[in-house]
Amino acid sequence: MTTRTRTSTIGEVRERYQIDEPQAVARYLRRHPGLAPLVVEARQRIAAVFGAETPVALSIIADPEIEHFSQLWALILVAPNTAGVSEKLEALDRTWWLAAQRGFTDVFAVDTEFV
Repeated sequence: MTTRTRTSTIGEVRERYQIDEPQAVARYLRRHPGLAPLVVEARQRIAAVFGAETPVALSIIADPEIEHFSQLWALILVAPNTAGVSEKLEALDRTWWLAAQRGFTDVFAVDTEFV
């Protein structure tokens, strides 16, 4: 079951994530119609697996090996000593992300980052 709707906005994305460059993320979302609802849903799914208190950052990361290629990343911020991080990320992939990302694999990704 999906919670995605066509009415998800860039404002909703800003409310749910830590974003260092909000204007750049907003431009990226406008260039990729339909992505904002997936990004909103991703935050809900991440909270269900990692806990609502787990911070998640949105960053646009350029690929240094491919000219003019970048992706929006949802980075789940976890402490290095957090138990079960790999298992939780695998559970997120298995229960939702691998099916949900269809059509967006080149523009949006989800991973963990130790902070």
